[in-house]
Amino acid sequence: MGFSSYKCAKSKKSIPAYPYAGFPAKASEVVLVLPEVTHKSVELNTGGKGGVTLGGGVIRGHYDGYGHIGNADIYEELGWIMFYARNRDDAFKGDRFEKIQEAVKMVRYDHYKGQRFNELKTSDTCQFQGYFYPDRSRKSIEDSLKKG
Repeated sequence: MGFSSYKCAKSKKSIPAYPYAGFPAKASEVVLVLPEVTHKSVELNTGGKGGVTLGGGVIRGHYDGYGHIGNADIYEELGWIMFYARNRDDAFKGDRFEKIQEAVKMVRYDHYKGQRFNELKTSDTCQFQGYFYPDRSRKSIEDSLKKG
């Protein structure tokens, strides 16, 4: 898979691919806010009652532009939570990938204030792919880093 980059769900600013885009690490430090999903059809240690709830937390680290925050593959994590997918291939079956992309709610760390999944809008995809920035967009990101 090629670049797959996003904008911050709060500020709507592009999240640069770290370390490839050449910005300080702070620009790519993000929190992926995970949905909380209860799978009623899954009978893991429930004796067939109640199902199992997955997610509800966050993944924090630097986004690389290829679907990873640190060592976590965001598509596998969301596929597991949303569809009980066992791997990336399973997560991408049918229309699952589109649904997973709709669940990406990534917030630059310096903008994250503990928001839960349902309190955020979906992160838009980045037209610059977190890397191919025109000068004015690069300056906008640099200026936002100075403001904090």
